[in-house]
Amino acid sequence: MAHRTDDIQQDIEDTQRDMDDTRSAMTEKLELLGERVRETVEGAQTSVEGMVENVRDTVDTTVAAVKQTVEGAQASMEGMVENVKGTVGDTVEAVQRTFDLHHQMEQHRG
Repeated sequence: MAHRTDDIQQDIEDTQRDMDDTRSAMTEKLELLGERVRETVEGAQTSVEGMVENVRDTVDTTVAAVKQTVEGAQASMEGMVENVKGTVGDTVEAVQRTFDLHHQMEQHRG
């Protein structure tokens, strides 16, 4: 019976050793898995940050282009208004001279 007790004790020790080995292997695998998850999350975060930066750059470029277009249109409109004012002023002066009897008489005397 002592032999059987020794065999059982040996089986218990073997089982405990196997459990310790399994626990160590599982711990190592969980640590590797945790590292891979961290790397994946960091990679995704970097990708998202890059996309956000690209969107910001695109928005900034678009806003600058729109501002420039609006400023150009405003300057163009101001130029046209000044041109129209000048033309209207010249036309008013020409009409006034046409109907200015004194001016007409001086023009035709000469």
